[in-house]
Amino acid sequence: MARRSVTTLLLVVVSARSTALAAGPPPCGKPCRQNPTITGRCFTFRGRMNYWNGRPSVRIWRVGTKRILGVSEQTDQNKGFCDLPSEIAGKLSWETDLFADFTVCPFTEEKPGEMQVVCVQSAAHMVVRKSAR
Repeated sequence: MARRSVTTLLLVVVSARSTALAAGPPPCGKPCRQNPTITGRCFTFRGRMNYWNGRPSVRIWRVGTKRILGVSEQTDQNKGFCDLPSEIAGKLSWETDLFADFTVCPFTEEKPGEMQVVCVQSAAHMVVRKSAR
């Protein structure tokens, strides 16, 4: 009897997880540019977004520069605001790079030798490629 209960429970859990995955990522809240902790104007550039070890794990290289921007990770101060829209996050994986024209809003000032922390408002002209790493 206990074995049957465990099997039934596992089927329920797997089914619920499959349903949640099929629905896609949940909406993430108010747009990035409305966050009151933004420190400057939002700006647009061509970049390559991918996952990295460490924090923040999502980073964007500004094409043609040596600059790396870190995408803020839902902290308490950003609660209720979208740091990375689900339609963009859904295109990321550890095996791919996402090239796009990103519009980001800064949480920190740009300083030489330091990663600037941003949230992503939008991305246009998205192209997913297999990572060269």
